[in-house]
Amino acid sequence: MIGRQAYSDPYWLVELQQKLLSKKNRVVLMLDGDHAGKRAAAKIQPVLNNFTYTLKLSLPDGLDPDDLSDAELMAGVTPFFS
Repeated sequence: MIGRQAYSDPYWLVELQQKLLSKKNRVVLMLDGDHAGKRAAAKIQPVLNNFTYTLKLSLPDGLDPDDLSDAELMAGVTPFFS
């Protein structure tokens, strides 16, 4: 749902995406742990916060979300949804 345009245009979300986000209590934003990923997350989070509460999970530098196992991902986000 999120791409490069997410932080260059504050109205990048299409109406359907806005409706879906508005129906959720919270979402998790997890991007790459490098400088670009952290910078993008800092710009994307305020846009998502217009529709729902957004938890930004920061990864260590050089680590990408797809580097994590399913168990590691669940351990990171489960407390947020309890």
